[in-house]
Amino acid sequence: MNNSDSIVKKNAEDISTLAAGLVQMRELAGAYIKAGCFPNHPNEYSALASIEAGRELGVPPIMALGTIYPIKGRLVIESKTMLALFHQRGGSSQWVKRTAEVAELKLALPGREPETFTYTIQEAQRAGLTKKDNWMNYPGDMLVARCISRGIKGYDPGATLGMLSREEAEDGEGAVMVVDMPKVETEKYVPPVKSSGVIEGEVVKEPKPAPKGKVKKVEEAPLEPVKPEEKVAPVAPEAVKEEAPAHPAPVAQTQAEVEPPMSDEAKSVALGMIEKLEALGRTDIREAVAKRMTKKTGKQFGKDTLLDNLTAKEGEIVIYLLDLTIQKDTPK
Repeated sequence: MNNSDSIVKKNAEDISTLAAGLVQMRELAGAYIKAGCFPNHPNEYSALASIEAGRELGVPPIMALGTIYPIKGRLVIESKTMLALFHQRGGSSQWVKRTAEVAELKLALPGREPETFTYTIQEAQRAGLTKKDNWMNYPGDMLVARCISRGIKGYDPGATLGMLSREEAEDGEGAVMVVDMPKVETEKYVPPVKSSGVIEGEVVKEPKPAPKGKVKKVEEAPLEPVKPEEKVAPVAPEAVKEEAPAHPAPVAQTQAEVEPPMSDEAKSVALGMIEKLEALGRTDIREAVAKRMTKKTGKQFGKDTLLDNLTAKEGEIVIYLLDLTIQKDTPK
């Protein structure tokens, strides 16, 4: 087995382990919510997303629940946690000035020239922020928070992978239009990954007997960047016919046999993973996933409509491919 095969195998094993423990993780997140200490999380799914985001950033679960949470449709992080993560990466900071009129912060990393960042009350006034309650009551604290987020994102964006600060989100930056997250009772979650490492819903042909000593092992690989000349080409009807399973399902399906759609929670997870990869420089990730899904299922996928009209099983495959790629492309 070469080094590439070893990496792919390890990634697949990591995904299987993560999925196998997802039920326990959700139950743990639910227990944290019931403790009543984390009012910013409306349900266990929000808490689970916070814990997972914290794991990727190096923030322990309890601290993640208290400082990473959803505001206006996306996960955000408190500015003080941004500065703490910067310090964990070997950075140093020094406040040059902190008043109700200006905040000025000097940041430095080993091997780099220090830089100084400021945020003034005049900037806040021009942006229409000073009419808000927090700015009227605590202008100095708000200037400090905005100065930290400006400095970390400008000097060392890798510390938080480009996440918005809580204060930026509350001021309306980076907001997306979503329906408020309700508190819901959900059915028990069943992990999509079987012990064999194969995702339910993945198109897998029945294996044909191979010559003795020549068994070929097929494993999923992370998504490679799309070349400029490559386009997502429509799949010819003949090609779809050749890829059809040996035993196609009956044309007439009962209501119970109809594939359920991808849940809103799963779409949110997939969208968050896509945004993270795009922040890491994989601006082609939507097209890469669309190409792989078209090749695997015979169904046409487009980069601009990737998450539209997916079945639950197709959604699981998309999330699986995205997670493999995140593990490959995230700096160690």
